[in-house]
Amino acid sequence: MVVSGDIVVVIKNDGATSVLGAHDLTPMRRLHLGGGDEPNFRGPVVASADGRVLIAAPEGFRYSGEIVLSVAGSAEGVAQVADHVVVSLALIADGDLLLTSSDRLIRLRHVPTGRLLTQLECNQDIGAIAMSADGCAIPAVVGTFHIRCRELDWDYGAFVRHTD
Repeated sequence: MVVSGDIVVVIKNDGATSVLGAHDLTPMRRLHLGGGDEPNFRGPVVASADGRVLIAAPEGFRYSGEIVLSVAGSAEGVAQVADHVVVSLALIADGDLLLTSSDRLIRLRHVPTGRLLTQLECNQDIGAIAMSADGCAIPAVVGTFHIRCRELDWDYGAFVRHTD
């Protein structure tokens, strides 16, 4: 289960997914992540604040480095975003920026285009990651419970204006 903004996302192990309003649990959207492959969705899951964008990293060797992306009104897709299992995901509230962590790499992608914006390499394996609302600060758990924060030197607003 994921709580994001005004929504709650519930994903069953077979990928059956419901997006519910957080205040009254009214169904807003139903889908089936992963089609008929029946992946194990105990891996990380993130959602935009409005539930429009859902991203999950299925658990298991055959899904190594893949994420399942669902945007309301579009077909579901699977994307290869890492060489190894995706350990953690973070999504900016509007659903446009995605962070993934795998082994010692953190990658930042623009969700609408799929474009890799940057990647950061750490000297130890990365556990959990998060992202500030403006997409410029990335706190991460590195190694054995050490929290490090990386600042990105870029103007997200200028990037959005340039890609629109």
